[in-house]
Amino acid sequence: MFVMNVIRHIRTQKGCSQRVFAKRAAISFRGLQLLEGDDHDWRLSSIRKISRALGLPEKGIDVVVRAFLEQDGNSIMMISMRIQEDGF
Repeated sequence: MFVMNVIRHIRTQKGCSQRVFAKRAAISFRGLQLLEGDDHDWRLSSIRKISRALGLPEKGIDVVVRAFLEQDGNSIMMISMRIQEDGF
């Protein structure tokens, strides 16, 4: 999933292991592993915890999620996300 790829990328750029980051985000290590996996659906509450741990503004998460949910399935953003997820 695109969102989790971004979070994984930011986490690794900061040099933070999954265990350390999970503790910082107040979620379980296994929970973070699942969230960073491809086959797991994430909850908004988990994304908020992760964004706080990354130092991102929480209000920004609400704006991004709202914009995502309101997107037309054929918008540039949605097509780009499908390409990112599917690899083609």
